Amino acid sequence: RLPENLQKHYTVGEVAAFSRWYLDDYPVLCYRNRYGLLVLASARGSIWKASSMYMEMPIMQAILASLGPATLANLALILLLCMLLGWQLWRTLRAAAHGIDALAEGDAVRLPEKGVAGALAHQLNAASQRLQRQNRLIARRDNARTSWVAGVSHDIRTPLAVIVGYAEQLEADQALSAVQRQKAATIGTQALKIKALIADLNLTSKLQYNAQPLRRARCTAGPLLREAVTAFCNSNAGASTAELEMTSDAETAALLVDKALFARALDNLLGNSARHNPGGCHIVVSAALRPTAAGQRLEIMVTDDGVGYPPAVLARLSNRPEPASEPMREPASEQASEQAGEPANENEGVGAGAAPHILGLHLVEQIFAAHGGQSIFAQNTPTGAKAILWLPLA
Repeated sequence: RLPENLQKHYTVGEVAAFSRWYLDDYPVLCYRNRYGLLVLASARGSIWKASSMYMEMPIMQAILASLGPATLANLALILLLCMLLGWQLWRTLRAAAHGIDALAEGDAVRLPEKGVAGALAHQLNAASQRLQRQNRLIARRDNARTSWVAGVSHDIRTPLAVIVGYAEQLEADQALSAVQRQKAATIGTQALKIKALIADLNLTSKLQYNAQPLRRARCTAGPLLREAVTAFCNSNAGASTAELEMTSDAETAALLVDKALFARALDNLLGNSARHNPGGCHIVVSAALRPTAAGQRLEIMVTDDGVGYPPAVLARLSNRPEPASEPMREPASEQASEQAGEPANENEGVGAGAAPHILGLHLVEQIFAAHGGQSIFAQNTPTGAKAILWLPLA
């Protein structure tokens, strides 16, 4: 049944072509026989042929028809697998995120160490155990220090009272020489300084651990500042003098403060200037309202014209971008620290690696921080020390 339109003779190149593809759109199969090449053909469109592969057309059409649904089914299966794996990963990571939040809150963490995030869970569990162990050690240390400070504060009161009493008796004894009476007066003065230091140490320890209750009340800034400056002037301030400058709006500014702690902070600042300037200095306390992003705040500035702060302290503080939360002032030498009536190596509660600091200034920072304020210490111009204090308005 050879079609009439087909040729009877073909070149080697044409034979090579239709042996791999089609002969005038007829699918053909070629077999080598003893007499030459046998070419068998089928009807057009009956067989799909490509090189040495061929397939019945109905089967090929069925495959083509099912290719789209099969592709969609494969995509759906891949999507389902991705969703299952993603859901499992999300559950694991969510547990890890909860564990990180618990670590941030200081709680114990115990996550299941399995799945794709098993290694992360193991690390979080190990970190939780280390933090819990450190927290227990820190709590024991803090409790021991608090108990020690409280015990020392309590036990030292009676000996100090005896020392002050005998010193006053010796100072008033006319049978003693003037030099001896002066030495007795010095003993009494230094004993009172030790008593004040112990009180400051006890208070700073309470403030550090939030054990000191803040009895806040609505107060007006003007009377508070006048009372503090007046109390300083009426006390034994030596050769130092103090004056108060306030703007009209600062005079009537309303504050929400603990009056006793506020007075303690200002007394420490004024007394610090007097103690570190034995020859006397002039102290100026000024107050004004300053604008902030949230409204206004009260700015209190305490300046003197004395010797100022040690340069080493100011050099260390100049690297801090914000008002520091550590004490700012330190004696220029151990002798200056002894003259101030304060320990030369008091580092407890003022930051690791800190040089000796004046405990009273650290207490000022703690009191203002407890009231939501800030404090910073700097050198006054041209001479002297300057303390800048900020408090939010009520």
